[in-house]
Amino acid sequence: MMCDLPDEVLRYIFIQLADHQDLVNAGLAGSRTFALSEENNFWRQLCVFHFTSRQWSSVLRASENLDTVGWKQLYSRLLRFDILVTFTDFYEDFKKVKVLFSC
Repeated sequence: MMCDLPDEVLRYIFIQLADHQDLVNAGLAGSRTFALSEENNFWRQLCVFHFTSRQWSSVLRASENLDTVGWKQLYSRLLRFDILVTFTDFYEDFKKVKVLFSC
């Protein structure tokens, strides 16, 4: 069972989840997984694993730093930012293709 796994193994599994909602849902599985999913160090590891420090800077407001925002909040912002950037890139590519095939 998942409850029998050591914390380090659970953290490794959680790090593989790229979707913020999956991480939140994993935390709802039980009190132990909830405690792990709320660890500040865990969210820091997720930010490091999935994003670059340049991306971190792009989602922090001028008056904020990593100490004031918290790693979980930063991860949530980065995820939204990554979706927005991906959509913007897709849309720009779509406009180029549309121009090539317009009559």
